[in-house]
Amino acid sequence: MLVFEFKKLARSSIRTYEGKSGMRRFIDGNYGNHEPLAVMIAMLKPDEQNIINKLYLSLSKPSVKSELCMVHDLDNKYVRKPSAAFPNLKEAIFDTEHRRPPEKAPPGGTTTLAHIAIEFA
Repeated sequence: MLVFEFKKLARSSIRTYEGKSGMRRFIDGNYGNHEPLAVMIAMLKPDEQNIINKLYLSLSKPSVKSELCMVHDLDNKYVRKPSAAFPNLKEAIFDTEHRRPPEKAPPGGTTTLAHIAIEFA
């Protein structure tokens, strides 16, 4: 089952998007238990497209990577652009992979979050 979390994303809400009511719902295992793939939908105002770069920079910080239990790929990338989970979906901006508690993790111990950005008025 594919599980989605929708969050409004603005300059002031990056930490909310990453936090306990956003990405951490998957990382801590409260959403999508045992699922290898889940989706974060970032809802943006039309004039806020630049916030995606700020989110990317935030997710690239060592403290955030540690806090979100992020896992790098074979190329040592923690934020994978473009999305491999949805390669034919232009709104799929990137993927991240996260370690989860063993009792809630899928085989392999990690869940990939596909991050999708959509505009709303």
